[in-house]
Amino acid sequence: MRVGLLIPCYVDVFYPEVGIATLQLLEKLGVDVEYPFDRTCCGQPMANSGCESDARATEELRTFTTPISTRRFEKASTLC
Repeated sequence: MRVGLLIPCYVDVFYPEVGIATLQLLEKLGVDVEYPFDRTCCGQPMANSGCESDARATEELRTFTTPISTRRFEKASTLC
């Protein structure tokens, strides 16, 4: 099975061991994992801190609006 592993920026910055452990577990289970680099910041850190206009500014950078089903993955796993 081919899985797209989506790791949000706040996990990458504050809890990188969670992303690493998730990847290791999926690979141990025989899952073919790919990290889609074109999935950029979703704006959650800015939105959570009240900076909604900054969060909206990330919309032009993100491809989160593109359904994962149109990509080359059978499944998606996210740490959000």
